[in-house]
Amino acid sequence: MSKHGEGLEIAIVPAGGQAKQVVQRALGKRRAQIRVHSMCDIADARAPMLVLIDGSALQGGESALAEVITLLQQSAWRDAPIVILDDSGADLRRGFAAGYAARIRLDSSPEAIAQLIEKMMHTAV
Repeated sequence: MSKHGEGLEIAIVPAGGQAKQVVQRALGKRRAQIRVHSMCDIADARAPMLVLIDGSALQGGESALAEVITLLQQSAWRDAPIVILDDSGADLRRGFAAGYAARIRLDSSPEAIAQLIEKMMHTAV
């Protein structure tokens, strides 16, 4: 299942948003270690299997998102797939098409979010 043990290891950046609660609700009883990090934690923390960028916690729109993705790609986390959890009502077709594996809105159904996480975990292994 996981290269780090039985549960999923998921990191959420940056801190301060609502993504952790959304992901916990989506995964339900599935074993997952979900860690929320500030951007300065990336250099010090162990690389996760999947990185979720919390759009609700970002200030600065697409340019802030590009900065976060660049930072992740230049860190020890560069091999982990990146999924963007966008603000509710976001247009998922906007922005650039490089640097992340998938994009989904935070107000998507828990089942859709869980399916996307499962899909990303299978492609990461």
